[in-house]
Amino acid sequence: MKPILKSLTLALILIFSAMAAAGAAEGAVYETLFEKDLLFFMKVDDLATLQQKSESSPWHKLMQDKEVVDFLEKPIAELQGRIEVLNAILTEKLGMELKLEDFADFIPQSFAVAVEMPREGKINSRKDLSFVLVARMSKEDEKGERLAAILDALVASEEDWLMRREMEVEGETLQGLFLVDENDTETLLTYAFVDEYFVVGNKLGGVRRMVTSLKKGRDEHFGQSEKYQHLVGLMGDKGDLLSYIDIENIFAALPEPEPPAAPEATSEMNTLPPPPIDPTVVIEALGFSNLKYLGGWIYQDPNGELLSYVYLHAPGEKSGIIKLLAAGGDPMPVPGFLPSSAFLHEAFRIPIRDAYDVLVEVSEKINPGSSADITRGLASAQDAVGVNVVEQILAPLGNEVAISFIQPLEPTMEIEGMPPAMAMTDTTDMLLFSVEVKDAQLLEGSLGAITAKFKDEGQIVEEIEDYNNLVIHSFAPADIQPMPGMPVPCYTILNDRVFFALSVNTIRIVIDQAQQEKGGMHDIPMCLLARERLDTEAARFPGLDKAIGLICMNEGPYFGWYSGQMKMHLSMQVRYHRNRQIRREEMRARMEAEGEVLQPQAQPDLAIKLLIELGEFIDFDYWPGWYVFERYLGFSMVRMRFVEEGIITEGVSVPNPNPPKVQTGASEVF
Repeated sequence: MKPILKSLTLALILIFSAMAAAGAAEGAVYETLFEKDLLFFMKVDDLATLQQKSESSPWHKLMQDKEVVDFLEKPIAELQGRIEVLNAILTEKLGMELKLEDFADFIPQSFAVAVEMPREGKINSRKDLSFVLVARMSKEDEKGERLAAILDALVASEEDWLMRREMEVEGETLQGLFLVDENDTETLLTYAFVDEYFVVGNKLGGVRRMVTSLKKGRDEHFGQSEKYQHLVGLMGDKGDLLSYIDIENIFAALPEPEPPAAPEATSEMNTLPPPPIDPTVVIEALGFSNLKYLGGWIYQDPNGELLSYVYLHAPGEKSGIIKLLAAGGDPMPVPGFLPSSAFLHEAFRIPIRDAYDVLVEVSEKINPGSSADITRGLASAQDAVGVNVVEQILAPLGNEVAISFIQPLEPTMEIEGMPPAMAMTDTTDMLLFSVEVKDAQLLEGSLGAITAKFKDEGQIVEEIEDYNNLVIHSFAPADIQPMPGMPVPCYTILNDRVFFALSVNTIRIVIDQAQQEKGGMHDIPMCLLARERLDTEAARFPGLDKAIGLICMNEGPYFGWYSGQMKMHLSMQVRYHRNRQIRREEMRARMEAEGEVLQPQAQPDLAIKLLIELGEFIDFDYWPGWYVFERYLGFSMVRMRFVEEGIITEGVSVPNPNPPKVQTGASEVF
């Protein structure tokens, strides 16, 4: 069997196993089935209802668009052809054949999956990780009976790469499947049907423990975990999907650092190798030692909105990075300087001057003596720029740092499948970096001193433009002739912010928008809807409220641009590696025909293999255009606040309130 077919077949086995379920209406109390200490836990109590509500979401409607359907036609046909090995087994053993649409028959009503603590206490390799999935399912159910028949056929297939082991636990039969290759025998998965449940995992022990739990119950279970109870008490248990990551347990399971290797006698260097870095020291230095867990849930509203909440529990004294974040500040509005053509804005509250001190402190804790290296490096930088970087550049800056992306006025170059205003190979005319300024006069003087030094040394040429009573400074290398589309570093100071960009046009757009104050991103109807919804939900989490982050995304333009970038880069890479492979094969065939003795051909790495394989699945001529995304997608807003003993991240995605009717072939979506 070809390696790619073997891998695909194994993946299909896992998919069938993981998606197995039954039609029972009531949800299972999955928390009571797992061990008390876990690394990860996730559950969905009613996936059928979630799927039904998701049908009103913009992404569901996008997937029905004719251009998307046409694009997916080839990948679906290719996937159907790749399950020929599985179908050969099923035809021989059961007289049946599977199609991709049959996978929908195995969508569960409810399920939970967990990653257990490693048995040996430490995670030294991926083989130490054990996952267990349990789904509500009866083997007597029609779908369950069908799945059981498929798995039994695979177990009895007697493929040379697949070995099975059967055992009894608490009166139930476990089937263990093992992947066999030339060098090793590795557990693929183990599964069992237990009363009204289906259990599957990658390790025999994990499934055995779950079977025992289903038959006898547990005196101590995950639902009794104080950290999990804290999460549910804070956020409730009303989400469609709940997830939990135990950071404290993960830190405890990190491997011990290996002892330093002895220097070789033949080494030309007389210095000892650097000592290994202890993960616990890094965790402590960064201020992560008091992190307990990360958890949250997602709720799909029937009207198409998607709500999400993530909570990072960090009780106790704050230090390192957490201390910086906990500083926070007043609520962060959508800034008025962003035009309506802005499609992404990410802002965070970070005390910049303090961040330097924290960097030095953290570095010294991790690697004693490194602070001296930072000091020397900073001194060299200050000699190069001619000013005190910390006191004249960092100190005048405030606490808010933001990165924004704005559609440019003119395209840099035409690219098929991308909107004209966004057709470019990079983000030169899109990127905007802004920082809050506490002392504009000091900062402007410092930047002016740096500019004067580089100009005197003949390194740069400065251009000063007076635009709407504001000064835009732009720079170019003195020894390079500027060309169209070439990045032009520039900056201006406006309304207690310093703006940096790689295009003067971007700075002009920001100045125009900041001075008119209306019609920007903050006035987009979808942005107003998202902000209103988050304001309503914010009342769920009273107490200390310090804003530390804001992310706004106009989804249609963003995903349209990102999709166009993916198409361009993937198509170029696929074409390059495929043509290179063809040329190599032709050359080897010619050399072999001439009687040359050839050395074994080196195999390409996994990334190149996947790219070549991708070319068999995707027809880039049918890649959906940018405008398809703008038809359906709405607006996302995420706000981060420091609340009580942790950080709460609240997110909402609102659909386009006025989507067009789009012909999808036989019928219209709306």
